[in-house]
This record gives sequence, C-alpha cells and structure tokens, in this order.
Amino acid sequence: MLSPQELQKLLPTIPRISVSGPWTRALAHKYTVLPPPDSAPGTLPDPLWSGGASKRGSRFTPKEGFESIYLAADPITALMEVSFVFQNPNAAPFTMATPPWVIFAVDGVVTETLDLCDASIQSTLNTSMQELTGDWSYSQALFLNNQGAPPPTQVLGQVAYDSSIVAGIRYPSAKQPQSTCLVVFPDRLIMNRQNYLKVYDPNGLLDGRLP
Repeated sequence: MLSPQELQKLLPTIPRISVSGPWTRALAHKYTVLPPPDSAPGTLPDPLWSGGASKRGSRFTPKEGFESIYLAADPITALMEVSFVFQNPNAAPFTMATPPWVIFAVDGVVTETLDLCDASIQSTLNTSMQELTGDWSYSQALFLNNQGAPPPTQVLGQVAYDSSIVAGIRYPSAKQPQSTCLVVFPDRLIMNRQNYLKVYDPNGLLDGRLP
C-alpha cells in the first residue's frame, strides 16, 4: 500500500463507480430490538446503526474512528465475514453456540465508490489481494500496543474517508472467494442525491434508511 501522503495525492485521480443493491447485512439480534449503545433514552433500535465497526475496529475502519456500515454481496458471505459461518469442504456442517444473528437485505445506491476489486486500481494503489484480505485484526492489535504500523486497509479507509470524495469502498471478501463486500461511510452519502441505504422489510418490522 502507498503511504498516506501518496494516497492523499493519488485518490482524487482514481475513477470511482456507482454500485447498487440489494446487499446483505449480518447484525447481532440485540441491535434490532434494543437501541444502539450509548444512545439517548427513548432511542429506537436502528438496523443501520453505523457505530459498531469503529468501537472495535474493522477492515477499513480504525478503532474509535469514523462511522461505517459493512455489507456483503450475499447472505453466506455476510455471515462468514462476521465469523458466524465457517466453511470447510472436508467437514460436515455444525451448529455454533453463539448469540442470535439477523440477516437482512439492504437496498440502495452508493455513488463515488472506490472499487478495490479492480486489479488496475489495486496496482495503482500498490496493494494486492493478500494485503486487502489479510489479518487486519492482528496488525491492529500490534499497532494499538505500539508494536507496529496500522493495518494498510485502515490507512486507506482513513484517507478515503478524510478525502470527502469517497462514499464507499467495494472490496474482495476475505472469507468467500469470488464474492465481494462494501463498506459505506454514512455521512458521505449526502454528496449525491442518488445515494441511499434502506432496509428491505415488506412486513415493516425492521425500519432503517440513510440519509
């Protein structure tokens, strides 16, 4: 990955794309029935709550950084990305004892998306599939303990967010070959009137829309 300074100069010159849903979100069930953590009394549950990734850190989101929403191209990828489903072609499926999860469709449009699935853009940024799908959490742990540099993907995510010209990043899934994921910066959706995210629920039990 290029340095932050190099990324700042280069990012505005890289063509961005528009992507459209539906996508899939995997969310802990408690966030669909309880208000988001640290919210004001009386706050309703928000299935598009965007604060979780920054609380713990995520692939493109530094810990205690900007708000972001992670989506996947399909339900299996969404569950695998949150480590709820493990795929082993040599073993039978099994049930994991975990707190409940909910998966749901999110429709929408996100313009000004940086497409890291494009090999030419990977080359321009001097990154690779290995770097984009690597173990960011280990690098983050070392960095937070003053023992290394921040994860390259988080460096790119921070520069993209700070640029104010990128609303989302499309990237290859680390857990499901041939599938993709999308991280959206909610407060950058206002850059274009076309942009929105909306929970799809014809029963009206889950309600969420951005902006």
